[in-house]
Amino acid sequence: NGPVNLANLKEGMQQWLKDHNIKGYYAVAQNKDLSAGAKSCMTLSGLGKLSPNLVMMGFKGNWKEDLAGLNEYVEIMYTAFDLRLSFAILRCKEGLDFSSHIASEQQIVREVAVEKGEDSDGEEAKETTLAPESAKKKTRKVSTAVFRGSDGNRLENNVVASIQQFQATKRTGNIDVWWLYDDGGLTLLLPHIIKTRKQFKDCKIRVFSLANKASQLDLETRNLASMLSRFRIEYSDVTAVPDVTKKADAATKAEFDAMIAGVGIEEEELQSEREKTNRHLRLTEMLRQYSKESEMIVMTLPLPRRGHTSPALYTAWLDIMTKDMPPTLLIRGNQQSVLTFYS
Repeated sequence: NGPVNLANLKEGMQQWLKDHNIKGYYAVAQNKDLSAGAKSCMTLSGLGKLSPNLVMMGFKGNWKEDLAGLNEYVEIMYTAFDLRLSFAILRCKEGLDFSSHIASEQQIVREVAVEKGEDSDGEEAKETTLAPESAKKKTRKVSTAVFRGSDGNRLENNVVASIQQFQATKRTGNIDVWWLYDDGGLTLLLPHIIKTRKQFKDCKIRVFSLANKASQLDLETRNLASMLSRFRIEYSDVTAVPDVTKKADAATKAEFDAMIAGVGIEEEELQSEREKTNRHLRLTEMLRQYSKESEMIVMTLPLPRRGHTSPALYTAWLDIMTKDMPPTLLIRGNQQSVLTFYS
């Protein structure tokens, strides 16, 4: 699309971070394609030990219409692992890109009193100094965004709710963790960190893992509960789910076949990967059974075999597992342990 004024772009984005009270650095790079630009950002971002150690992307919802772009999308994941970074994909029902709705955004900042016992959640709180000592109250700054469309009117409430779904509403349901593989513990650590935030502090963490044998359910459950206790991760329930290798229902298989129709996946590949496909279809059924009504799902990101599994088949696995589900974070650590326990 031609050259971009990178200086103006960087200045504008840094101002956006300041307006939204986000403390951070913004790096910008210009390349011929998305994957090369992403690699530049991964290698250049940060300052020494303050460099990011995780790359997060939104789910590519239009993957069937943009198979060329899908190759670059998956290549970004491979690049992250080559650079020993963790990688995550976040999917929400309404997507994450609302740029076509928003023509302008205005930030309205006001100060509100901090209620007793209320966590300011990282926002700056200060005491009023003009009142007597006994009447001093803590206040915090609250920034409210007003979004307007191209017609100059405010966006509809349901669109604004989707844009701000991780900001305002206090949640009281479950955060479901599907720990499928040991990736260093990041899949367990992130839900624990999320629960420390004001919006999610009343949620309960439920942990699910896959049992190899139905006869070992109790043992698998006890071992997982013991490990969580050692790592001081609070949880409300631990479940070891059996039968992941059982044949998926015909309806689930038909749904998957309809999803991949016309995207150019070779029959030979479908046959060679049929066991993995069935495993992901069974996971789909389990997710729908246990986690359909959860506030959030955090699941270990399955990895394809590089050079063997096509981007289309791999993305179809992710698509059917997360389709019409609560906000789902698929995450894979870089195999470096992020959890510690008292010996």
